[in-house]
Amino acid sequence: MSVYCLGKELKVRSTLQMSRYVSIYPSGTSLYLSVRYTWPAIAVMLGLNSFVHVLLYCYYGVTVLHGRVDVGWKRALTQLQILQFVVGMMFGGWGYLHHGFCIYSMLYGLTMTLLFSNYYRHAYM
Repeated sequence: MSVYCLGKELKVRSTLQMSRYVSIYPSGTSLYLSVRYTWPAIAVMLGLNSFVHVLLYCYYGVTVLHGRVDVGWKRALTQLQILQFVVGMMFGGWGYLHHGFCIYSMLYGLTMTLLFSNYYRHAYM
C-alpha cells in the first residue's frame, strides 16, 4: 500500500506504520484543542512525546551514519514508546475523570500500545 503526501509516495510496510500516518491529524488536532482551550497540563504529554521523538531521530541519524546499530537501542526505544502510550492513557483517564474529555487520547493510547506491543513481541521475543 502507498500513501501520497505532497506528491511524494511513501511505502507503508505495516499496520503499525499505516495507523501512525492516519492518526497524526486527529491526534494533533485533539492535543492543540486541549492545550488551547481546556487543559493546559496536556503540555506534559507533548513534552514527553517530543523527548521520545528526539531520541528516535537520533537513533535514525546514527543508523544512517554508521549502518546498523545495536538491537538493544531499538528495543529500548520501542519500550520507551510503549511506556509513553501507557502514560498517555493514564493521563487521558485523569483528564476524562476530572474534566470530562480525553476519550480520544485514551483510545489512541490503547490502539498504539496494542500495535507497538504486538511489534515488540514479534521483533524481540
